[in-house]
Amino acid sequence: MIHVGNDIVDLASPFAHGKCRDQKFVNRVLTNKEQKVIQGGQFDNRLLWTYWAAKESAFKVISKIQPNVSSSPRNYEVSFDGDTQLSKQTGVVNTPVSHVHFCANTYVSSGKEWIHCVGSSKELDNGSDIVYRAKQIDHLFDYHFSHASKNESSHVRKVAGKKIAELLSESPKDVVFRKNAHKGEQPYPKVYLQDRKTNIDVSFSHDGRFVAYAFCLN
Repeated sequence: MIHVGNDIVDLASPFAHGKCRDQKFVNRVLTNKEQKVIQGGQFDNRLLWTYWAAKESAFKVISKIQPNVSSSPRNYEVSFDGDTQLSKQTGVVNTPVSHVHFCANTYVSSGKEWIHCVGSSKELDNGSDIVYRAKQIDHLFDYHFSHASKNESSHVRKVAGKKIAELLSESPKDVVFRKNAHKGEQPYPKVYLQDRKTNIDVSFSHDGRFVAYAFCLN
């Protein structure tokens, strides 16, 4: 079974802006090797959050395989396949359990900038069965709130459910997400068609003005 994870970062959020100058945060998130990569770079803040998103995505993948795995970002080292200044990055994250493959895209549109990263337990390629999307939801977000909004969670589930239903030729109302983890498992959402559990692996994320999902039909 292919496991997926995803993470999104709204780079215009006040929580993300200029964070590369917060050395305490940088030390908590990046390994010494990773810190050398971002130092002095033109897009160092963007790269910092690409590292973050890749690590978060990898943790979401690995914790489905080994629920008690460490979540400390420094235990997840990112290796990029190519130029770190490109808007599309691919590579692997070396986790405490195994490698996780990732693809991270930086988007810039109408003064807005965000990063969406998708991780997978299987190497990503153009023929991948992994489906993902990020969507802006300005009307649901208020920067005064630092906690996750129920509206955001509900919205991303609705969007993902509609896409899953489309691909399976099912009714969107029959696609249900449930967090019914057994003992020792992480409470990640499982996908049901009515009352029948499927093998679809899904991941949700939201930050700032954006929600995102990734899933694999397996």
